[in-house]
Amino acid sequence: MSIHPSASPDVSRPDEGPGAARALAWWKRALGIPRRLVRVAVRNSWFSFVMIVAAVMGAAILVTIVLPGYTWSSSRLYTSKFGYSSLLRKLKRPFPVTAARIARRTLDHKALGEGLVRSEPTVVSIVPMGTVVRVHVRQGDRVKKGQLVAEIDPTKINIKVESARAALQTARAELERVKIGSAYVLTYERPRLDQIREENARKQADLQKQLIEMNLPLLKKGYASKAEILLRQIDLAKSELAQEEAKFNLTMSSRGVKESITIAESAVKEAELALSHRLAELKDYKVYSIADGLVERCLVHEGEYNQDPGKPAFLIASDAWFEGNFDQGAYDRIRVGSEVKVRLEAYPDRFFPGKVTWINPFVNYDLGGPESTRPIRPMGTGAPEWPATFAARVRIEPQACPIIPGMTGFCVVLSRSEVPCLPRESVASITAGKGIVYAIRGDRFEPREVTIGVVDGDWIEIRDGLGASDEVIRDGYQVLMPDDKIRVVSDPGGGR
Repeated sequence: MSIHPSASPDVSRPDEGPGAARALAWWKRALGIPRRLVRVAVRNSWFSFVMIVAAVMGAAILVTIVLPGYTWSSSRLYTSKFGYSSLLRKLKRPFPVTAARIARRTLDHKALGEGLVRSEPTVVSIVPMGTVVRVHVRQGDRVKKGQLVAEIDPTKINIKVESARAALQTARAELERVKIGSAYVLTYERPRLDQIREENARKQADLQKQLIEMNLPLLKKGYASKAEILLRQIDLAKSELAQEEAKFNLTMSSRGVKESITIAESAVKEAELALSHRLAELKDYKVYSIADGLVERCLVHEGEYNQDPGKPAFLIASDAWFEGNFDQGAYDRIRVGSEVKVRLEAYPDRFFPGKVTWINPFVNYDLGGPESTRPIRPMGTGAPEWPATFAARVRIEPQACPIIPGMTGFCVVLSRSEVPCLPRESVASITAGKGIVYAIRGDRFEPREVTIGVVDGDWIEIRDGLGASDEVIRDGYQVLMPDDKIRVVSDPGGGR
């Protein structure tokens, strides 16, 4: 059987279209079997028919498997010496690429931090000196704020309290004596007595004056002697002096008695304060917990004598929280109030919800800096770097299961933000917050460095380096050489 030459396809030169779809259409036309050829094969022999079927199947395999693989940019054959890229360069044809532009999208950023449950160490001290007669808790016990944890022998302080009460009664009695003027220390502060003396001295002076006036006429007539008159005048002077002294004492005692009452009232107040002080000291002989938590250490025992005022007696682990260490790159995305999920090694099948309550404003070397023996290798580089982290405190919501200090685990902080981004495959050579994209300039391209941020699945945030109207190669840049031409075969843009 012979086939007419016109039926034989010309395979020397395919359609020079860059796309696999156009090449596939060409091979279908070139390898199509004319109906007449089929009729001839059936009429002549079954062998010819089998050969035709085999040819059709081979063509189908070539069109559906070999040709797409040949033109697929990610295949190993594509970049070989006889690959599709070499063919395009020899024919000086542009390389087919897909393109994308920056679009604003809401990305989820997950910051992972390792850490452990920490607590605030609270010291409960014993203030008074004395013998410890009772300890009500031991290490590991859970205590509440205001719970009685220890007692000190109160015998001596009770004596001091009763002594202060007696002193208060004495001071109150002295105040009453001052008010009535019977206190022995108030000899010069009795205004009523000084008033009586002043009146008596005034009356004596008046009588002396009258007596002198009566004797003066008798002296003129010779019935009285000059000496008698002089004695009367001396008695008058003494009476006047006594009157002046009585006035002075009355003035002094009238003013001084008020101050004496003030002194006595102050003594009563001082005695009351002394009693209050002793009663306050008596309260210290019972030691109470100052916070909720677990007794981490018990430093006293029954029968011991506390000889140092303020000596620590109990160490309570209070106010437990999870402290996670996050990479410094997440510092601007974690905020106070951010929602967190905590997973502890003690409860591997559970996540505990919580919120960030405090962020350490300092970045440090979590593993010891230069002394660290485990450097990290960031994505996209082989150079080791020491882990620089910052700490964030997470308040875990109350749970039925116990969460105690020292439990290890990790936490995830989820934040969402609307940012400019590109498809993930558009950015190459990601390292240290930088990446390379290939900007489209007509039928040419140029590499450009961009600053990247959040990577969320198929999308990556672009912080700097591109404008809103810039178009970049999404796929196909992997095999490009600097002098290659390109042709966009899909509309730019993107979407989830």
